[in-house]
Amino acid sequence: AEEHLFRYFLDGSFRSYFLGTVLENERETPVHFAQIGACVLRREDDGSVRREALRVEYLLLAGRQRLSDAVWNSVERLVRDANLRLVDLTEQDIVSRVLSDLDLRNKAEGKVRFAMHNVEGDLIKQMLSELKEGTWLIADGSLLFDPVLQMLSDGQTFKPVIGVAKNF
Repeated sequence: AEEHLFRYFLDGSFRSYFLGTVLENERETPVHFAQIGACVLRREDDGSVRREALRVEYLLLAGRQRLSDAVWNSVERLVRDANLRLVDLTEQDIVSRVLSDLDLRNKAEGKVRFAMHNVEGDLIKQMLSELKEGTWLIADGSLLFDPVLQMLSDGQTFKPVIGVAKNF
């Protein structure tokens, strides 16, 4: 009741929606919209919690290799003006190692989840200066993915962060 070791709590969330399929001559790609976010709560001395940090992003996902450069560039301009981030479903990354490019609709959820994990990682990095031996952060989910894993296991200093993974 007097010394709160676990001061900070991090959780992320996402919502993803399939909007439809863009058809361009013989080309096609699914298009998804997603909202991702993460929040850090801080436990005060009296046990109450308050929001310490919040980050929310909006994504539009489509397959660049499935569209002409002209259409992709037009979408890039529209997305930039709408304060969205455009994500290429065909870009090779950690998600691409697991899922093929054949079904981009299935790949979209993995891309959205990966983007949410990156936002969580950014918030962990932001919070590291607040953490010390008696002030820890608990993150909902595994810490065993990059860039979080690399940041927390640099071997330089102890990082008081615990990941609670409910699925293995």
